[in-house]
Amino acid sequence: MPSIEEFQAAYKQSLEMRERRALKHDEIQAAYEKEMRTLWKLLFPRRKYAATELLRTDEGRAIREIWEQLARETVAVEEAEKKRLETLLDELAGALPVPTVPDMRLYRTIYSHTYSTQTRPAKYAQEAANIMVADVEARGCQACVRPRELRRVGAYATPHQDFEVWVNVDEVGAEILRRKPGLDLREWVRMCWWRGVNPRVYSPFLPIGLEERWGLDYFGNDLRKQGMSG
Repeated sequence: MPSIEEFQAAYKQSLEMRERRALKHDEIQAAYEKEMRTLWKLLFPRRKYAATELLRTDEGRAIREIWEQLARETVAVEEAEKKRLETLLDELAGALPVPTVPDMRLYRTIYSHTYSTQTRPAKYAQEAANIMVADVEARGCQACVRPRELRRVGAYATPHQDFEVWVNVDEVGAEILRRKPGLDLREWVRMCWWRGVNPRVYSPFLPIGLEERWGLDYFGNDLRKQGMSG
């Protein structure tokens, strides 16, 4: 069985890779820009730099092609390393229990403006947070919802409220938790209807008729279990 130290080491590599990636892209862009400006001075020493005009020249297009090729090769190497680390982190997280801590930590914030097209955006935000708590608890952690200050928005003073999900994990624990399987899709859909929200607001591409095929009604009842008990 892998150790938490192995996961921490792989997670650290992942964070460092993201930093290196951002720096490398900035370096490539800066070097490309410098070479283009140098070329401009050679071709048009008395004129103000204009990148679009320079790209109309054969020399400008040639330089851009060289740097674009370098950027593509760099991205390919980075993506391969990212895939390797993501696979390793998923495998390690799958084999490890989620480490918990005594104190609760902010895990996610659910914003009601995400559901502003609904007549009850705060309701959808709150239930998204509640369902996330159930999902987290299914992975073996403690969780709770903490509402933020209520505010009213627009001409109709529609109530908007954001909700925070707090979990008893630290940063590494949160990362392991994020990679753990939680509620399956059927149970998630059932729980949405049971809480009075339409799952297709959260996931618009859910097939129509899925509930009937899965033996669920639109009140969150499991008809299969009812049939068995009857």
